[in-house]
Amino acid sequence: MKFIMAGLLQLSGFFFFATQVFAQSDLPATDIYLLSISKNEKGKYLVDVPERITPWRGYDNQPYFLPDGTGMLYTSIRDSTKADIYKFTFQFAKTTQVTHTPNTAEYSPMLMPDKSGISCVRVLEDDSTQLLSKAMTGDEYLPLFPNLNPVGYYCWANNDVVAMFVLGEPQTLQLGYYKTGVVKKVGERIGRCLVRMPGKTSTGFYYVQFNEDSTSSSINFYELKTGKSTEITETLPGEEDFAVMPDGTFLMGSEGVLYKFQPGIDKEWKSIAEFEGSAVAKFYRIVVNPLGDKIAVVTYPDEKP
Repeated sequence: MKFIMAGLLQLSGFFFFATQVFAQSDLPATDIYLLSISKNEKGKYLVDVPERITPWRGYDNQPYFLPDGTGMLYTSIRDSTKADIYKFTFQFAKTTQVTHTPNTAEYSPMLMPDKSGISCVRVLEDDSTQLLSKAMTGDEYLPLFPNLNPVGYYCWANNDVVAMFVLGEPQTLQLGYYKTGVVKKVGERIGRCLVRMPGKTSTGFYYVQFNEDSTSSSINFYELKTGKSTEITETLPGEEDFAVMPDGTFLMGSEGVLYKFQPGIDKEWKSIAEFEGSAVAKFYRIVVNPLGDKIAVVTYPDEKP
């Protein structure tokens, strides 16, 4: 593995893999589109024409906005069967490769809370061991919780605590404490989408909770201090990917339509943009940048992954 030092230096100023273990060749051909989002004087959302930032065939997924606003990290499979981490810089509309690992795969890149490097879900040579790891300079990765496997998705709930979706029957919600290495299970039957509470000071994170027979689900908030979960709203039918705007408004997509739900104001999900007939008519994952003026969505060509 070769870690591109220039990429790390560029990232030093700022801050999900599948729900089952499968071969790299089974990953769908997905793309990432960038859209500007705003409100007019009447409070109506305006969404601009989507811009494709991954103009090649293959797997491009797990977009992550850098907190300083300079660009985005994401996972891509290009010249090999293994996934690597890439960066898209907004100012120059330029893509650069951050890691190159011929024998392992890296998913869901995020900047470490202490800005010392990039965290990711690393799939080892056996294609089944999945560890939350930190990309180090040189040729090594540091497993953050070496005994917790297989990790599917995660988010940094605050500067010390990471919330993790761990594969199994059932899938579980586990918290890892970065400074001590302690891990504890706090839930099960959760969805893959984990989102840190917006703002510089976070007290918890949002996640999707399924009922016992997985026929319905809701977006819940987990409060780190109390260890209690509170239901926010039901998800859109058949969906589990969501994002949270800086003002606490939730975004979800379904069948080419973008919806919003603002707690305390909305009683149900409301449509704010329709993409039928456009390049993003089929999208599922969605993320919002820290300023709330850009969103990125992941599209798919056929059936939803």
